[in-house]
Amino acid sequence: MDVLQIGFGNGHLLPDLLGRAEGLNYVRIDISQTMIDEVRRFDASLVTSGQTTFHHAKAEETPFLAASFDRVFAVNVIYFWSDALRQLKEIGGVLRPNGFRLIAATLETTSANPVTRPEFGFLARDETTLVVLHEEAGFSDLTVELFEEAAPHL
Repeated sequence: MDVLQIGFGNGHLLPDLLGRAEGLNYVRIDISQTMIDEVRRFDASLVTSGQTTFHHAKAEETPFLAASFDRVFAVNVIYFWSDALRQLKEIGGVLRPNGFRLIAATLETTSANPVTRPEFGFLARDETTLVVLHEEAGFSDLTVELFEEAAPHL
């Protein structure tokens, strides 16, 4: 199975994830050079063993061919996409037919974190806006699940 993660952060959860599934071609992209450097240090053995690859790339300009992935996910990054429709269309382009995508985000009405403000480049959207963006990007199989985040905000 070919999986793309957009906005992988520091990569510290990857060893646990890879331990839960075999036969993954796990590819990651991030726009942050800081996160790329962190992953080079932390996940070096996973990269060397071929269990994962990573690329310095934008979500709207992935370096992949059409229909390259069975799964695409982005957790807590849609806020930083000023033109989220463009990024969602790119996701649709790299997904295989019947592929699965997961976009996880804090809703505009639920964010209590003090750094979730527009002046920090953070654009939370309400549920309706997120659904409309996905529909405009060509996704018709939409499910919105609301949950309460368990991690504390520091």
